[in-house]
Amino acid sequence: MSRVALIADIHGNAVALEAVLADIERRDVDEIVCLGDVAAGGPQPREALARLCALGGTVARGNADDWLLGETPADGDEEGRRLRAIVDWARAQLSDADLAYLESFAARTALRRRNRRRLRRRSHAPAARAPLRQEPAG
Repeated sequence: MSRVALIADIHGNAVALEAVLADIERRDVDEIVCLGDVAAGGPQPREALARLCALGGTVARGNADDWLLGETPADGDEEGRRLRAIVDWARAQLSDADLAYLESFAARTALRRRNRRRLRRRSHAPAARAPLRQEPAG
């Protein structure tokens, strides 16, 4: 049986990503799947994207990834303005190649394992957050 590690919500924190990957390496994992929100929100958006790209594998697009590709969060209140400034800063750090890599993230991903639950993540409307859903294997 293959072992799968799920990672998510990296938010531009390449230092934390390296720590998680080091832990995964010690656990004899066969596959790493990223459930999105890779670059926006932390101090190292390019580095986080580069490290994830080097891993290969499946990456699902999260809402913060959509924001970097142009669907920015609403900025009608103070919290929204701060979030938009964070996303705008992260976007300014990214190259055209970085943005192309973000575009390549799957809008939908699913993992199915025999006699196990199925995990699925779908892309979503900008105003909503797509939860990770667990469904009985069928």
